Amino acid sequence: MSRPLRITGCPLRFFSAGEIIRLRLSPWPAECYMQSTSCLRCHSRRGVRCAAVDVRAALSGVASGGPIPMRHIVRPAVSLLALLVSVPIVVTASDTAQTSLTLPRYKLEVGKKYSYTDEAHFKYDNGGYDNEGTWGATVLAKNTDGTFRVLLRYVDVRTQKQAEGSESKSESTYYGCADVDDLGRFTELWNSFGVRVEPTKVFLRLPATAEEVASGWQSPKGIFDGKLNYRALEAADAAHPVYEVVEERPESAIYGFEFKDTATFDANRGIVQQRDYTWKQTYGFNGEGIGSFKLADVQQVDPEICRALAADAERYFQAKRNFDEATDKKDAAPESLDAAAAALADVKDMLTTADFQQLLDKQVEEFGGERKYLTEEVNARQALIGQPAEAFTTTDLDNNPQVLADYRGKIVLLDFWYRGCGWCIRAMPQIEQVSEHYRGQPVAVLGMNTDGNVDDAKFVVDKLGLAYPNLKAAGLPEKFKVTGFPTMILIDQQGIIRDVQPGWTPTLRADFIAEIDQLLAVPK
Repeated sequence: MSRPLRITGCPLRFFSAGEIIRLRLSPWPAECYMQSTSCLRCHSRRGVRCAAVDVRAALSGVASGGPIPMRHIVRPAVSLLALLVSVPIVVTASDTAQTSLTLPRYKLEVGKKYSYTDEAHFKYDNGGYDNEGTWGATVLAKNTDGTFRVLLRYVDVRTQKQAEGSESKSESTYYGCADVDDLGRFTELWNSFGVRVEPTKVFLRLPATAEEVASGWQSPKGIFDGKLNYRALEAADAAHPVYEVVEERPESAIYGFEFKDTATFDANRGIVQQRDYTWKQTYGFNGEGIGSFKLADVQQVDPEICRALAADAERYFQAKRNFDEATDKKDAAPESLDAAAAALADVKDMLTTADFQQLLDKQVEEFGGERKYLTEEVNARQALIGQPAEAFTTTDLDNNPQVLADYRGKIVLLDFWYRGCGWCIRAMPQIEQVSEHYRGQPVAVLGMNTDGNVDDAKFVVDKLGLAYPNLKAAGLPEKFKVTGFPTMILIDQQGIIRDVQPGWTPTLRADFIAEIDQLLAVPK
């Protein structure tokens, strides 16, 4: 009596003992990890086997019940699979361990410090730079929800090279803190990331399901509106899965950015092993770069040191956040700025970590040079608010006349920008959302472009799909005391300036919607 066909060696299927399955009419099973274009092979300790088999090999294997020989593993034709669909395949209990899918997960441990090297080289038309960076990820604690609190440290050592042969070197240290789960998803703590600490460098997001492995998956890119697209690649062995990561940013099309890297994950240790990456830029700095991010060391931190570091990190980040919030206030008085700097100095005396002490010293020192500028910016803003907006006449990008007075009776949001301003481009998706939010209402959003070449402005409008009008604004920033980009100016229905917002923030959309709603609610 013949025995049921047994297919072994595929650790990527969800079979239980005695389960009856049928092969699918598809190039590869949906659960297949490798998705090879040449065959349906999967790697296991017992060698290479495949769930997609020639029907003749399948039928010849029924009598013995043994594994399918390699010479019979082929990419099946649909006609043959159609015959095989009716053949039940039984997976026996001895095969269960081989055929259960185990997706890779982070295996963080409290007290472990993971150290990486990060070397990058970028060459552009008139120069370039070399980066010799290091990353550290120290696991401080395990939270009650199963996530781990991780302190990230990034040291950036950059050598800038000019075409004439001159060089300049700089070194900067950055910290961030996040709660991280076993998929690599993270929650930022105390607004600690800034713009240089990117947790996805150390913690790429792992696939949550076999379906994600088969079709790809995405994760957000830090605090910006970008995203990371992941795809599983063929790997030499199941213990070291390989992923392609392609980064998308709102400004990618504007500057010709392309970011791609290949990441290798150590499934046994539960941590990223290596990432090799490339990037290019075609506008502004026209060049290409390569880099390599490698696990260098894993150390065990003494528990007492770990607890002290965790306490210092919380004090440092909270103090830094309070300082940033105080100095970022649009109406901050000089006395409040000084009080915020003094609070930083007080916290420094409570810290034992040298790095944190030095960073606070540096921030206080930098504030001394910026205080005058911050005060002038606050005074200039306060001088504008409550005043009638300066009248202007200009044209849109197609030379149609535009007059500010024609918008009287509507709330007007002016956004001053130019193509080479990265923060301007990052702000635009939120500005577009504000415009769309008030479609059909007495609210006008006007882009105020200062590029010398109108083609640059049209290119941005087209690539970002901006539906609101954009005007030629040469000479107009001076009328509104604009000293930095982007700057947004909110004007009420009577033509009075109600707010001036310099720079990008992640909450631009929500902030302006709240202000505009208040203005719309005011009785006319």
